Amino acid sequence: MEQQGRLRVLIAEDSSVSAKVLAKAVSDLGHVPTITHSGEDAWQELQAFDYPVVLTDWVMPGMEGPELCSRIRALEGRGYTYVIMLTAKGDREDRIAAMTAGADDFLCKPLDRAELSARLAVAQRIISMQQRLEDANRSLQDQQEELKLALDRVERSSKVAEMSQKRFSQLFEGLPVPTFTLDANLKLYEMNKRALATFDCAHHDAFERSVADVLGSDLINTDAETALRGLFRNEPFSDREWFDGERTFIASGLPLLGPDGGIVGGIVTLVDVTAARKAEQEVERQLVEINEAHAQLETANQELKELNERLNALATEDGLTGIANHRAFQERLNTLVGEGKRGRAFCLALLDVDNFKSFNDSFGHQAGDEVLKAVAACLKSSLRETDFVARYGGEEFCVLLLDVSCERAGELCDVLRAGIEALPNPHRQVTASFGVAEFGGSISDGEALIRASDEALYQAKAEGRNRVVLASRRSGQSAA
Repeated sequence: MEQQGRLRVLIAEDSSVSAKVLAKAVSDLGHVPTITHSGEDAWQELQAFDYPVVLTDWVMPGMEGPELCSRIRALEGRGYTYVIMLTAKGDREDRIAAMTAGADDFLCKPLDRAELSARLAVAQRIISMQQRLEDANRSLQDQQEELKLALDRVERSSKVAEMSQKRFSQLFEGLPVPTFTLDANLKLYEMNKRALATFDCAHHDAFERSVADVLGSDLINTDAETALRGLFRNEPFSDREWFDGERTFIASGLPLLGPDGGIVGGIVTLVDVTAARKAEQEVERQLVEINEAHAQLETANQELKELNERLNALATEDGLTGIANHRAFQERLNTLVGEGKRGRAFCLALLDVDNFKSFNDSFGHQAGDEVLKAVAACLKSSLRETDFVARYGGEEFCVLLLDVSCERAGELCDVLRAGIEALPNPHRQVTASFGVAEFGGSISDGEALIRASDEALYQAKAEGRNRVVLASRRSGQSAA
């Protein structure tokens, strides 16, 4: 279609007079005709240009109408072509043969302009439906690709986190001296194998116990505790001599930093000066590597968290309007049903953009999409913080209004209705009809609440649209 409401129509008719009559009728109906005088000429034209509709005579010299239909149906990589066969033949077998070849409809000779108008209107509806289906498929493919990319990033981040964790563990366990990590309360978090062996304890016995309890109060005296607490003020230390009455250690400690630069822990090494002084230089180098590995692990975990949040948003957000989708609405409704059974009041409003199909047919789906976006933005900006809005499907939206009676919900919905009615639109005024129902009494589950709201919405549309109808009253008047 070149413009909304106008079809490009290819006419294949060997009679010049009949072709001109057809073209005049098509043009008078507001469409754009192109004339060819044989099946071969029509086929060449179709290979060069797209025509949504083909009007072809059955009997023509050379390539006849049924053969042209068969060739059209074999074309690939283009939109659907609606074929109307012009014929004086009325036999059932002839019509079956033409439909088998690919014809969509028939137009009897001599030409009836009213019948032609009706056939073209059917063609226009079918082509429009086909276009909407193709648009929806493209949108779905785009969303699937975005999800695939997000999943790929999650997988890569998970692998980085796993590798970082493995490297941290290898470096930590590979240190040739007793090493432990601790938190701000000076409780042990990790001890490497050398530390467990040196202080003759098991990891499960040491975990989250005071470092003084595990290593001994003689070794972790007041000076040692002061040095350990200094790590959480970003005060590293080295070459501190600690003595437990039998063994002398040279203690060194570093703060452990998270991805944001904040201190998340401390790591301490103890070197027996009688046997391991030569290892001190190697220890410091490995401490730096451990700190970097820990920071990398924290960064990877943060990225993984952000990607998971993005995946959750993709799963619960409507791609066109940016508000919550039907899945998110069902989850929220199920939660509120549980709260409603415990006494919390809430209402459901279903609303439908009035005459949206005719708006799409008249002004195009892009203009229709802009209306849906504008309505969604109006609802989102006009609701209270406690309320919830989502796209229910197509041109329908739903609003969950918390801690209100049905009458109060009707008043709030009338404010929303007036806001939608006031939306600027270059084509025509946009309005919406509302159906409101309150949870409670005979409406004891989500399905019953949706059904009651939908029935009220149906009544609002039946009474003239652009109004609010309450399921509890069903008065037929706007809840002003």
